[in-house]
Amino acid sequence: SSRNIPGSAGMGKISPEIRIFMAQKLAFVICPNLIRELEIIISKNSWRDAEAVCLSTSCFKKCSIEEKDIKSLFGENIDKYDKIEFLCGCFRDPSHAVKNNGRIKKSSEPICFNFLTNPGIIKSFADRGCYMITPGWLADWEKNIESVWGFTKPSARSFFRESNIKKIMLLDTCIALPAETADTETKLYELSKYLGLKCESVPVGLDYFGTVLE
Repeated sequence: SSRNIPGSAGMGKISPEIRIFMAQKLAFVICPNLIRELEIIISKNSWRDAEAVCLSTSCFKKCSIEEKDIKSLFGENIDKYDKIEFLCGCFRDPSHAVKNNGRIKKSSEPICFNFLTNPGIIKSFADRGCYMITPGWLADWEKNIESVWGFTKPSARSFFRESNIKKIMLLDTCIALPAETADTETKLYELSKYLGLKCESVPVGLDYFGTVLE
């Protein structure tokens, strides 16, 4: 059962059926920005009947999951899973995309950041004009801004200014960035200089995320 966390009253949870996943084959589907955290949690807890599956589509460009996306992710292997849980708050319920879809569920969390720490804290950051990012997003920040979002440096600065963003807030899960990338501090500095915004880091770790999944 989940541990009690101070201030977690009313926190959204993974659907109750998933709590028995140790006796079933379960796939957790998540975006590239959080896939490494999910893999670490599964490995750390020795959840041998659970697998992390990386969603390839970008939530910035697309906010629905279609049948072709499901096929691209699983192909014929979809039948080996008893439950498929989409941990992507940005997307609409994907279960409509597959016939006989009782096995496919979507988390009740409205945004992915709520997996990392108490939703009240996330709301507080948003209310203060913070744009939140994860280490996974930070590792490829330039690609995300220019290739995925389609911005140039001037248009990115304009977008954040018009959106009243005051600061970039890294929700630091305290996992190391890939070896081929610069360290977190360097990446934050580069991003800050590029956008002309202050960047701050707050450590959140993985314990909260792991508890939500239990």
